[in-house]
Amino acid sequence: MRPTTFRLAFCTVCALLFGFEPNLVNADGITIYVGYADSLRPNAFFPSPWNGSPNTIFLGSKTPGTIFDAGAILIQNTSGSAVTINDVFVSGFQNGATYDLWGTPGLLPNGDYMVLTQTTTNASQFDTSDQLTRFSYPDGSSGFTPAHPYTGDPMVRVKIDGTAQTFSDTGHILDTGGYDAATYGINGSNYPYNPSKFPENESLQWRPIGTTGVGNPGGNPPTPEPGTLTLGVLGILTFGLVFARSRGRASRMRSEEGPAPVRRSREA
Repeated sequence: MRPTTFRLAFCTVCALLFGFEPNLVNADGITIYVGYADSLRPNAFFPSPWNGSPNTIFLGSKTPGTIFDAGAILIQNTSGSAVTINDVFVSGFQNGATYDLWGTPGLLPNGDYMVLTQTTTNASQFDTSDQLTRFSYPDGSSGFTPAHPYTGDPMVRVKIDGTAQTFSDTGHILDTGGYDAATYGINGSNYPYNPSKFPENESLQWRPIGTTGVGNPGGNPPTPEPGTLTLGVLGILTFGLVFARSRGRASRMRSEEGPAPVRRSREA
């Protein structure tokens, strides 16, 4: 069965059995997610999967003790075959900053994730929340606030198997809402600015790029490879069907044979 047909079967089964349809961003089985990783301060919304997670290729700093304060991109491959990630380029920030940190990321097997984020111990290397002109940390004097955020979308260009496609971060996850969330908090929880609450954590869980924004810090993280789930669900359905048919066949056979003969004991 071709990957696209397989994914359509999965969607149909989920819709019939569970009442939901998975969010399939790209018909070719490649889904791009964005998040924000802030390990400076504790937070429940740090992106996961991350370094060390199963089936995850991590292109970020693996130095023990690294403090992350960085945008993050995750590529999920559910296409049915391995693909090659040739390049990932990030742009669209208010101050004109661009990032091309990962060279040729390489092979991404089917069913696996690839995470791209800060690659050194320098927490400002990919700090996409601070890319505002006249930015003055921590008083937010750049003029961009939750009430007046930067509205231009960060952009992620991904080149896969030689073909490039650009995605708009309309939810403003990479720039944490279009303002510095360490100053004003995720979704403006510290606006107007209260210095006693500074700094706020900026972490945002994964979600498909161009979907929900900072008002949903828990995001919509990736689920296991659809093919695996499809096999499990279809296996259960097949077993149930075979079991029901076997019971029906046995019942019909008993009906056709009629009642069992009554055995009489021998007379002495």
